Amino acid sequence: MIQAFGTAGLLSRLYLAAFFASHVTHALAPGALKTWTGTTTQALHTGDPWMDIAVAALLSLVVIWLALGVHSRIVALIGFLICTATVILHGDTWINSARVDLWTWPHVTALLAVVILAITGGGTWRLYSGGWRVRHSI
Repeated sequence: MIQAFGTAGLLSRLYLAAFFASHVTHALAPGALKTWTGTTTQALHTGDPWMDIAVAALLSLVVIWLALGVHSRIVALIGFLICTATVILHGDTWINSARVDLWTWPHVTALLAVVILAITGGGTWRLYSGGWRVRHSI
């Protein structure tokens, strides 16, 4: 049972790292990926180019930390919140809620992976397991 939890945590962590990496790739090079983030050649920009660069840089750090397995629960939650915020802030979707693409299958799968990761932890082959002790991770 514990080995199954470790494998589920590892797979969730690696899926989230790939999901966030595809989000960064799509933001920096629109149209480069045609599988995870859709077939459009328009990037998910929030309207401010400096904020888009900061979001891409922060999500790149999230990808590295998830791949290495450092504070996976907290990092996955932060990455998912940032990714969701960029989807909501894309264009005028905050006004027109019919255009929000939050319920696409990759985003729902990422939400499920965050929940699995929150329950199981970082899984096997993680570099550092900190759990939910936020005071030690700051």
